[in-house]
Amino acid sequence: MKLLFSRFVLLLIPIFISACVSNQTPQTPKISHVHIGHAMTGWKTTPGKQGLFIIAEKEAKVAAEYSDLILQSKTLQSAKENAKHVLHAIDPKLAQASSGTGFGFAKALSEARDHIQYAATSPDTSENINNKSIIFSKHVDELLSKNALITDLGNEILASNNLGEALILAEELNSLVQLNLNGDSTQGELGMVQLREQIQKMIDNEVPAYHPVEERFLFGLVRLPSGIWKFLDNADANKSLKELYEAY
Repeated sequence: MKLLFSRFVLLLIPIFISACVSNQTPQTPKISHVHIGHAMTGWKTTPGKQGLFIIAEKEAKVAAEYSDLILQSKTLQSAKENAKHVLHAIDPKLAQASSGTGFGFAKALSEARDHIQYAATSPDTSENINNKSIIFSKHVDELLSKNALITDLGNEILASNNLGEALILAEELNSLVQLNLNGDSTQGELGMVQLREQIQKMIDNEVPAYHPVEERFLFGLVRLPSGIWKFLDNADANKSLKELYEAY
């Protein structure tokens, strides 16, 4: 009888372990890490739900590519067409073009900065995130401030009646666009390349370690009128934002 009981218990052990494993849920990530994820992994309003900083990088590369092409233009018309692509990459409202993601460098980068700042002000943030977010935001503001000059130069090229004049304007535009992408170590100016390195260092220095955030957490975080960030759960799934706000 004891032998039969022992065999019965042994048979139950794997079933019990399996049930425990199947009922486990992923650990809820830190809210500060979710905001970093919005910048680097995914955001619900971007094309393909890509990270905001990732979109900004893509647009910066498109602007750099077409600013180079302006300088190679043999006609005024081609110079203007390439200038439209640069302006569209900076902000799609500035010009019609088929290149880029259609989201815009300025919007993507400013929103990426916002989410890094949200990470820094989250209740579970670290000193690492807090310190590095200040430096990151400062350099982002410097990049965004160049957009006004890039926009003015691009519009002047579009209004130009002379290829030689357009190419002179294009040289200055190209310098600013390339600076936004690659920075200038001799002047201590950071571009998107260096900003990515900053974010990566911040991520690498996180304790506990930062891990890519699951989609249900990444897109399930909402900010209530009280300022509190909350993960949506199954009970919230069918509620409107108004109902959520009233409930919390």
